[in-house]
Amino acid sequence: MRLGQQVFIPQPGKEFDESLLRKHVRVKNRERGLKPVPGLLWTSSIDNTPFGSESWMDWCSHEMSSWVGDQAAIFDVKPSAKILHILNERDLEGLDPKYRLPNEWGDARLDYEAMARDGYDGLHIDPSGALYTLLYTWDVESTVWFNTRALTLDRVVDVDRQCTFDPDLEMELSTFSLKLAARRVAKRWRA
Repeated sequence: MRLGQQVFIPQPGKEFDESLLRKHVRVKNRERGLKPVPGLLWTSSIDNTPFGSESWMDWCSHEMSSWVGDQAAIFDVKPSAKILHILNERDLEGLDPKYRLPNEWGDARLDYEAMARDGYDGLHIDPSGALYTLLYTWDVESTVWFNTRALTLDRVVDVDRQCTFDPDLEMELSTFSLKLAARRVAKRWRA
C-alpha cells in the first residue's frame, strides 16, 4: 500500500524547518506510554488520498485549535518508502511480535525502536473503530516518521482559519483548510 500526499502543520508562531527532512533523529520508545518519545515528524494524509481528509486538522478543529499554526508543509512519499500500516484490528493482531512491547494496561504498546532498526521509514495507523481503543492516544489517521528522507517536500501553504460560535454547544469552533493553490517552495525555504 502506498501513502499519498502528507501534511505537517507546525505549531503557531513557527515556520516549517526544511532541515527536519535531513536531520537524523534517534527513535526511542517511552518507558511508559504508547507513543515514541517526542522529536519525530508526524503527518496526516491529505484529502485526495485513500484515507480521507486531513485528519489532524479535523481533530484539532474540535479538540486543540490552538495547536494549528499558520502554515502547513505538504510532502510526497517516495515510492521506495518502507511503511508499516496498521489499519484495522486484524493488522494489529497480525503484527510481528517483535514489534510489540509488554503493557500492563492491555493497550497495544508498540516497539518503534525495533521497527526503525528493521528499516521501516514510518508507521501509518488509522485508529478507527475498536482499533482506537487498543491504540489509545493515537487519536487520528497519521504517520510517524522514523526516516524523514523517505519524504520529499512539495510545498508550503497557508492555513485558512475560521472561527464560528455554535449556540447549541455554547462554544466557539475553529475550522481549518489548506490553501493548496498557494506558492511552490523555492529551492531553499526561509529558515
